[in-house]
Amino acid sequence: MKVKEKKDFPTGDIWIASFLLAEGFNLKKTTKQDHNLIFVFQDNGKISDKVSAFINDQIAVSPKSFISAYRDLKSLIYSNRK
Repeated sequence: MKVKEKKDFPTGDIWIASFLLAEGFNLKKTTKQDHNLIFVFQDNGKISDKVSAFINDQIAVSPKSFISAYRDLKSLIYSNRK
């Protein structure tokens, strides 16, 4: 029996990362690339479809959850600048 390997979904876009976090996707880690912070999410096989729907304005997300996720990620960015 094969175990499905879970892949990573990296993004440097805070808006996409905020959406994914608000939607409940697992933020595995952050990495630095040049002067940017890359958010790495665990891909459950549905993440690309969700991101496409978000970009094409075909999905709704709770504004409260989205803003909270955005603030959390901004805090991560600032804490990694030290």
